[in-house]
This record gives sequence, C-alpha cells and structure tokens, in this order.
Amino acid sequence: VMKRPLPMQEAVTFQAAVKVSNGGGGFTTQWQDQFRAFAHITFKAGQEAVIGGGWQGQTPAVLTLRNSATARQIESTWRLKHRGRVFEIKEPPRLSSRREHITMIIEGRD
Repeated sequence: VMKRPLPMQEAVTFQAAVKVSNGGGGFTTQWQDQFRAFAHITFKAGQEAVIGGGWQGQTPAVLTLRNSATARQIESTWRLKHRGRVFEIKEPPRLSSRREHITMIIEGRD
C-alpha cells in the first residue's frame, strides 16, 4: 500500500544562535537565518505550562521536511520561525526509515 506524500506547504525559516561582537570587547547572541524550506507540520493538542508563576501556552507539533544535505545540518540548538511565531526544536532531528524525510518535535511559544 503506497502512502500518500505529505503536503510540504508550510514555509519555515531555520535559525541558529550566533555570537556577534558588541564592539566593546564582548559578545551578544543573535539568531541568524540559515535557510528556508517547505515543511509539513502536524500540531498536537495544546498544553499549558506554568512559567514563572504565570500560564504560558505551548504548542507542540511534529515537523517533517524532505531529506537534503541542507536539512541534515539542522541541530537541536536551532529554532525555526513559522508565520511569525518562534518554535524551539525539542529533540535532535531524525531521519525517517526510508531516508526520505527528516522529522523533529517542535514547540511554539506564545
């Protein structure tokens, strides 16, 4: 039975934290775009977590994108932006059993 391919219709931008000189001998960390890709995102039921005494919404999801040399560079320390929201990568990206896709758990912050 052939499975239907996932629609890769969600544009996402992967970003890595980069240390940048602040001009005074120190460094600041900035998020720099690494690449853009089209992905499939499956959102899970929303969860609430108590952060610093207040409620903060979290949106867990599974992100799937096509396997490529570029996609294999993604690290769990990176983050991604989708429709103006920031998502953390919650685990190292995994290659699918047929090596066609890379999947990862992501979590959005409100």
